[in-house]
Amino acid sequence: MPAMKTVHFYLVRHGQTRLNRLKRLQGVTNSRLTHKGREAARNLGTQLKDMDFEAVYTSDLKRTQDTANFILEKNRYAFDIQPLKGLREVDFGRLEEMKNKKLIPLLVKKFGFFKVIKAVLGHNRFRDLVDMFAELEGTSQAETYDSMTSRIIETLTDIGSQYQTRGGNILIVSHGLVLSSFIDSLEKNQLPIMLLKNASVSNVDFEKGKFKVVKINQKG
Repeated sequence: MPAMKTVHFYLVRHGQTRLNRLKRLQGVTNSRLTHKGREAARNLGTQLKDMDFEAVYTSDLKRTQDTANFILEKNRYAFDIQPLKGLREVDFGRLEEMKNKKLIPLLVKKFGFFKVIKAVLGHNRFRDLVDMFAELEGTSQAETYDSMTSRIIETLTDIGSQYQTRGGNILIVSHGLVLSSFIDSLEKNQLPIMLLKNASVSNVDFEKGKFKVVKINQKG
């Protein structure tokens, strides 16, 4: 059996979108990148321009693919970007595109002020918030925390396993909540209260079937 080498994941949250700017809940609904989002992706691309990537994966949502293309403008990467449904954001069901200022009162009404505050600030904030959204949505269309984290861990494990005999750098462009929850599942409370920043990069290594967080939330 060949020796297993380290796979270096560069996990990037997509650039700012119109729905991000409007402070609306954005999951599987797509929204175009803003000028700020495009420029932030280009700036990150400048930082990564000399990086040799073995592969580039995005979710199947266009905002991640656009972000990846802007990042790669100055890079020598010559292969196709590979979109995967497993890298998409959590599905918020009928709550998609709801304004934050409307969503928060609904959460407080259903769960109570103190439970919502605990969810935002607590040790299990990503789990609690995602599951609150799913319960509030009420149709079973919205994804639960366990479903989301199982999906992203399985997807990244599959990718890492494909490259572990030769190792190398893999660029992943995905989404704020799914990437934040993935990193939080590896190292509890290493993230800020808010999600990973738009167009930020976090480094996670994969070796012998295990993930290790290296850096979090670095800006380009």
